[in-house]
Amino acid sequence: MFERFRTGLATYTLRPDGKTERFGQIPQEQGKPQDAIVFVPPWSVIKDAIPANLKLLFEYNNEEEYQRMLIGYVQRTDNPRARIHIHNHDRIVLTSNREIQEQIEQVWLVLMKDNDTLDLTLPVSKEPRIGWYPLDMTIVQLQDGVWETKWHLGSPITEIYPSSTSNS
Repeated sequence: MFERFRTGLATYTLRPDGKTERFGQIPQEQGKPQDAIVFVPPWSVIKDAIPANLKLLFEYNNEEEYQRMLIGYVQRTDNPRARIHIHNHDRIVLTSNREIQEQIEQVWLVLMKDNDTLDLTLPVSKEPRIGWYPLDMTIVQLQDGVWETKWHLGSPITEIYPSSTSNS
C-alpha cells in the first residue's frame, strides 16, 4: 500500500480513513478527499496487451491519442452521456478505496459511450506505478439532492512513497 505519490503537477496522500487527497495547482481542489483511486496504464502497456486481431479495431495508436480519449471520458467533452465505472471481476461497481483494495482479482475501468453501451474496458492497478495515470473519483451531493460522480485524471506518476507499515 502507498502512503503518497507524486505526478508532475500534484502530490496525492492516502488518509487514515482510506480516502486520498490531491494537493496540486488547482486551489479549490486542495485537500478535498477522493472516495476512490485507481491507476490507469500508459499506452506503452496497453498497446502490447491488445490481441493482434483487435489492433485494427482499436482507434488509438499512440500515447497522445490514448490520453486524449481518457480525458474525453473524464471530462465528457466528446459525449456528455459518457460514463466511467470501476468494476471488479464479477462486474460489481466499486466506489471506495476500501472496496478496491479488498479485490483479489483484477480491477477494471469500464468506459461507457452512453449509460448502457460499453465502449472499452481497461485493466487498472490498485497500487500506483511509475508512468501510470492516477484516476480519482469523488461522489458529491449537489444542491438539488442529486448525487454526482466527479472524476480526475492526473499526470503520469513520477515518484511513489510506500506506506511505512507496508510489507512490501
